[in-house]
Amino acid sequence: MNSLSIRLISIFIFIIFTIILLIWNDYTISAQMESRHHTLMKMKNFQVELLQMRRAEKDFFLRKELKYYNKFIALSHSMQKQLNEKSLKEDLKNYTQSFIKITHYIYEIGVDEDDGLRGKFREEAHNLESQYQQEDNQQNLLDLLQLRRDEKDFLLRKNIKYLLAQQQSFKTLRAKTTHKQFLKDLDNYQKIFLELTEKMKIIGLTEKLGLTLIMRDSAHKIENNLNGYISKSMPIMEEELDSLSNSKYYIYILLVVFFIVIFIIIIKPIYDSFLVFQHFFKNFKDAHERIDSNKLKFKELKSVAQTLNTMLRARESIEKDLIQSRDEAIKLQKVKEQFLTNMGHELRTPLNAVIGFSSILKVKLPSEAKNIEPILKSSQHLLNIINDILDISKIGSGTFIVNHDIFNFMQNLEITLNKFQTTIKSKNINFIVNSTIDNDFYFNGDWLRISKVISILLSNAFKFTYEEGRVSLEISFHKGVLTVIVTDNGIGISDRMQKKIFQAFEQADLSRTKEYGGVGLGLAISHAIAKIMNGKIGVESREGEGSRFIFEIEIERVDKPQEVVIEDDITEDSISAHILIVEDNKTNQLLLSILLDDVDITYEIANDGLEAVEMYEDGKYDIVLMDENMPNMNGVDAMLKIRAEHKNVVPIIAVTANVMKGDEQRLLDIGMDGFVPKPIDNDELIATIVSSLKA
Repeated sequence: MNSLSIRLISIFIFIIFTIILLIWNDYTISAQMESRHHTLMKMKNFQVELLQMRRAEKDFFLRKELKYYNKFIALSHSMQKQLNEKSLKEDLKNYTQSFIKITHYIYEIGVDEDDGLRGKFREEAHNLESQYQQEDNQQNLLDLLQLRRDEKDFLLRKNIKYLLAQQQSFKTLRAKTTHKQFLKDLDNYQKIFLELTEKMKIIGLTEKLGLTLIMRDSAHKIENNLNGYISKSMPIMEEELDSLSNSKYYIYILLVVFFIVIFIIIIKPIYDSFLVFQHFFKNFKDAHERIDSNKLKFKELKSVAQTLNTMLRARESIEKDLIQSRDEAIKLQKVKEQFLTNMGHELRTPLNAVIGFSSILKVKLPSEAKNIEPILKSSQHLLNIINDILDISKIGSGTFIVNHDIFNFMQNLEITLNKFQTTIKSKNINFIVNSTIDNDFYFNGDWLRISKVISILLSNAFKFTYEEGRVSLEISFHKGVLTVIVTDNGIGISDRMQKKIFQAFEQADLSRTKEYGGVGLGLAISHAIAKIMNGKIGVESREGEGSRFIFEIEIERVDKPQEVVIEDDITEDSISAHILIVEDNKTNQLLLSILLDDVDITYEIANDGLEAVEMYEDGKYDIVLMDENMPNMNGVDAMLKIRAEHKNVVPIIAVTANVMKGDEQRLLDIGMDGFVPKPIDNDELIATIVSSLKA
């Protein structure tokens, strides 16, 4: 008897026997109660139909659909034909007529906002708003908005105080309005509103007023009369049923026995099995949980348990693979970040020497400036590519950040545009700048990212525009949105490639890569910057006719910040300082030495952090220029040790090729007083030294 099927067959025999007894018993009882029951059921049917009418009524008022109206009328006609009592028929007639009148007024008012009086009223209201907005009178517009608010409060809450408030707002606005057409439209608006309110009053602002009250009272009268009749008939029916109830006792006893048998044979074993499965699913997250099939009574349930155990083992295997894949992905991400950090450092270190020494030679050997300039341009181009690769990596890993600082847009834009003067002159390009922003515009945002996008768009425009071509830059600010548009009459972009150019490493025409250069990262970076800054970037172009790029971002305009005047005699032309250079790379040591010699700054050199700790003495140096990655002891450990061993430590400036996301802030948070990235910008280094001496 371990089969659930056999037990169910046994129970089926008991069920058939019990059903036969119940049918026989019900037949004898129903024969004796039929006549009385028929009359009572008729009244109950009236009661049900009345409830259906009430439901149809509420559904119609809620959804305003014609099918509920038709249902209400059909039920009313049905009850009118069957009712015999005059008072009930009269109440039903009043109920129906009230409903029809309310429905008529509802359709006159309008089922939705675009129908009837509501639609006409809404159209007039929108017309008024448009006119007052065009009038450019802020006070009248505010009065109109207050009028609309009072109107909506009344229509929503149906409270008379909001109607009075609306009428007062109307009088106030009308008194201030002088335009004849406005007055005519305003009066028409109020006329429709008053007509609308009058019809609402007829319907009833609440259930205790107007036609709504009449309809509700009629319905309640019908309900009370039906309930009264049923309440009188029920005691008689109960007495007759009591006389027959004794005949059911043996049936009840049989049912009790039947359920006891079912419980013993079926329900108890199933319940025990249910507890086993419940315990399993409750602890399903535990990968080692299994169903104990020995506790199950039926072979069918044991089969289910075995299937679930098999699925669980499969789940464990999948979870193990997923965890392994996740760990490998995390490991690869860390390796990637470390690789990019090392790559950036190793590439910037020699570039620091190339750019630095080229800049020095250009100044020292003006006769060779034309020969040195290509070295500087190529080095700067390589540095830009490295920066783009690092930026696209940050974007891909979600570590690309945006800072917020107050800046003057036009002053910073002028600096950015100066970088393109050589290109403009060499290609004889007609470059036009149109801006609605003047020198008084200050914004709170990330100028570094904004200027990068502008530089990328201008660089592409100059690159892909023929000699003696035309490039324009349009700048505007409206309602918190800064818009930059760069237009050229260059080679243009095909429709097919316009869908791809904002993807990384994509160019409009790969066959022209050798002709124009580039790795296809600029527009991908621009797209990411726009997205991060709650903006967008798009392109309009026709091949052979030119392109138009539109860059838009949300940005906050702020007041001009107060200038802090620091009285100090220290300038870049009168620096007097003794500096400790901490740098392990001999080439960078030589470069820093030349830069400091040019401004008559004395210095000493430490080859690593450990040597710097040994050389540092209180009062001996004015500033420490500290590299970060060095043998024996790195720059951070050296800085911390110097600060721990000495009381009055001079400013320590980090001079490093580590420029990945957060490197500058990390070093400043640890305790560095300044940050100069490699490749070193000569002016930036001297400016940082001057500001540190002033501090």
